[in-house]
Order: sequence, then structure tokens, then C-alpha cells
Amino acid sequence: MTDLQSTHTEPEGLPADVAERVRALADQLHDALRNEMVREHPAPEVRALWQAAKMVNAAAGGLDNHVEPETTVHTSRWVEVAFNASDIADTALRIAGSGMSLADARAHVERADINTLDVPFNAATAFAARVELIPAHDGEDYAQPVTVAVTGDPERTLTVAGELSPRPYAAAGQLLRVVHHLDRLGAALGDVVIAPIDKPAT
Repeated sequence: MTDLQSTHTEPEGLPADVAERVRALADQLHDALRNEMVREHPAPEVRALWQAAKMVNAAAGGLDNHVEPETTVHTSRWVEVAFNASDIADTALRIAGSGMSLADARAHVERADINTLDVPFNAATAFAARVELIPAHDGEDYAQPVTVAVTGDPERTLTVAGELSPRPYAAAGQLLRVVHHLDRLGAALGDVVIAPIDKPAT
């Protein structure tokens, strides 16, 4: 094995004894949260921790579905981790936006874009979404709708419509979620563009 090959070798997976202990900790967390999760409307903070336990369990090899072919277990395991992580991000952003006005959420998004410009290779993800606040519904029982447009493409917009009160999630939280996932998409597309540039010639 050459030095070049050795620097690109993936580290060994989680040792079996460590994975077993990690899964046991995830089970303990599930047990601690079980009574709160069986409520009709679990608190989002409880749900986030429950999702975190599921993610840790999956990362340690504890997939719920045990009928996967051996050839696809590795992929299924880490896809499950990714889905759990996405669920945690959604829940966390709903919590973050629960006490936030739409104006505050918009300002937060704009500040995040400005900060992103200062980080090398991340600038391409800045301003991936343009936030437009459209007039509120006439009735006070409705949340102010939010329209998110992809920058440079006015034909593609997503409107988060107002819902009857009481609303389980604030519109600001929905806005943070939409912009977060657009930012992640921008980062993934940026990797596709930048990777060939960074890849050493063969």
C-alpha cells in the first residue's frame, strides 16, 4: 500500500463491544422518554430526544428492519441515520421558531447568509432562498403565509400557508425548516461542482 492510498483509507468501523454499549445507552434514553412519547401530543423537545436516540441506535448498527440483505445493510444503516438527523433538524427548527416572529425569522436567515459568505467554499450556498412575506389573511385565526422563492428562478416558489389556530408549529419555524433544507441542497450541489476541481489527476 502506497502512502497516497493509506491517507485515503477509511477508518475501521465501530468495534462490536462499543456498538453494543452505545445501543444500550440509546435504549435507556428511549425508556426515559417512553411515558412522555405515549401522550397524545408529545412535546417537541421530547420528540427531538426520541429521534436522537433512534439516530444513535441506527449509527451503532441497531436497524429496526432486520430483513435487509447483507449487501445493503451498510447503506440502509447510514441512510437511516441521515433520515433521523433530518427529522431532528426539522424538530429543532420548529422549536427554535416557536417563539419567533416571521420578521425575526427572516432577519435570522439573512444574517446566516451573510455569515456564510465569510466561509470558503460555503459562499455558493448563501442566499439559496429568497424570503417573501405576503399579506396576512383577513381573519385573525390564520397565520401569516410565507413564500420562499429559489433565487434566480421566480417560477419556483413554495408558500407556507396559514393554518387554523391553535397551530402546532409556528410559521417562523416552518420558514427556518424550508431555508435550512434549501441550504443543505445548495451545499450538496456545491460539493458536486467543487469535488472535480479538488480531485487529484489520475
